[in-house]
Amino acid sequence: MSQSQHLIKDFTKLTLWQKANEVEQQIFNITKRFPKVEQYRLVDQLVRCSRGVSANISEGVCVITKGRAIYHLDLQVVQMSRPVTI
Repeated sequence: MSQSQHLIKDFTKLTLWQKANEVEQQIFNITKRFPKVEQYRLVDQLVRCSRGVSANISEGVCVITKGRAIYHLDLQVVQMSRPVTI
């Protein structure tokens, strides 16, 4: 496969993206039960983080080069560590 070809045509078939999407839904359901005082603090951070993971995976597999795809997938490590630092 040449560097200029897309690596994957349909990111929704990736197990990694499917799992990230499932976690996003679970986080959304769990955070609905959080206290209102956390709505714009912890809940917002967790929801944005979980959305960012599946978004970055989809963007990463749609880029043109393998290097850019790896870059986007590496973002997930950073993205998932953000709530831990809260």
